Amino acid sequence: MILMERVPARPPVPIRTQLATLKNRNVLFSHLTTFLFLAGHTTLYAYLRPFLTETMGLEGTMISVVYFVFGIAAVSGGGIGGALSDTLGTRRTILGCIILFALSIFAIPYSTFAVSLFLLVTVIWGR
Repeated sequence: MILMERVPARPPVPIRTQLATLKNRNVLFSHLTTFLFLAGHTTLYAYLRPFLTETMGLEGTMISVVYFVFGIAAVSGGGIGGALSDTLGTRRTILGCIILFALSIFAIPYSTFAVSLFLLVTVIWGR
């Protein structure tokens, strides 16, 4: 790079040392929570278009609107999460996000009767 100075590489951390951190219950729980959170998110996101088409009859432009609303919520969620973390603390914010995420995932199939309600649930899911 032109504007950055060279940073010397650190020696690699052996895999046994990395895996040893999982003996700490907090680290293990954090990794497991993150894995499950992201697995649920990416699974639902991958099947969102077929879900919208089959359950709500949405096509083209409206599917783009759903993805756009989701994207805006996702981008703004970082700032909102940071502000909440400063106000409420990290633990409460993360727990609240996990609860909201779970509730929104469970609410999605029950919100398909109205596009506006579905978009609201999508905002909560995407944040």
